[in-house]
Amino acid sequence: MIPVFIAAWRWLVVHCIGYELTTERFKLSGGRFSRRTDELELYHVRDTALSQSFFLQIFGSPTS
Repeated sequence: MIPVFIAAWRWLVVHCIGYELTTERFKLSGGRFSRRTDELELYHVRDTALSQSFFLQIFGSPTS
């Protein structure tokens, strides 16, 4: 009986979460009995990437 209750609770938790992504912000809302909404403005978010060759990964290189 208890595993069924835990599985039902986790299903409820997962299905009560909502995501919304726009060009200006990311919204996360969720809650089982009360709703909480968090917003993240994407104005200063930067996308960066680092690429290293296999040789540099083996022998190390300064990554700054």
